[in-house]
Amino acid sequence: MKEWLVNVIAGSLTLTIFSYLIPSGNIKKTVMVLFGFIFTAIIISPITSIDINTLGDKMDLIFNNITVPDGGQNEETTDQILNDYKNRVQEVICDYINKNSEVVCNKCIVAVNGDITSEKFGSIETVYCFISENNKNVLPDSGKHQIQQIIINIDGIHLNNRNENIGTAQNEKIQKLVAEYLHINESQVYIKEEGDK
Repeated sequence: MKEWLVNVIAGSLTLTIFSYLIPSGNIKKTVMVLFGFIFTAIIISPITSIDINTLGDKMDLIFNNITVPDGGQNEETTDQILNDYKNRVQEVICDYINKNSEVVCNKCIVAVNGDITSEKFGSIETVYCFISENNKNVLPDSGKHQIQQIIINIDGIHLNNRNENIGTAQNEKIQKLVAEYLHINESQVYIKEEGDK
């Protein structure tokens, strides 16, 4: 690296000195283009000295150390990585449903291809989302009871009773939402209302 830096400095000084010494005209333009090529070669010379085979071996070593800390692949490490992946996907799906729909995702279970020799290793096979009604209109009490919101409008005073089921249309909408988000078939996504078996 030190040698390269010295070559770059020497080349730039030489180029500057010759640009003042050469008389202006066509010959100056030709010489400047020639020195430009030489200077470019000096700058990119470290790139040409890289040994591709050694670099590939170093990258393999780095990749193996990142994915498998103990230096060898064993079933426990693969299971741990797969479980961490599934947990993150489950959290992301629940957050996505909660932010982009009118229901609450209480729990999400994701089945992932765990065959390490398969080309589809880590791909999502099925998703089960357990949803419930968004209880924005229900105020929490002491944790034991819930107080329903009272609605006062032209029709009179009444409790906001939202005990009806979420509905098939809403379930299909969420199924489509999750499938598009994960880039999988809708048939791989199952939506269950909390309390359904």
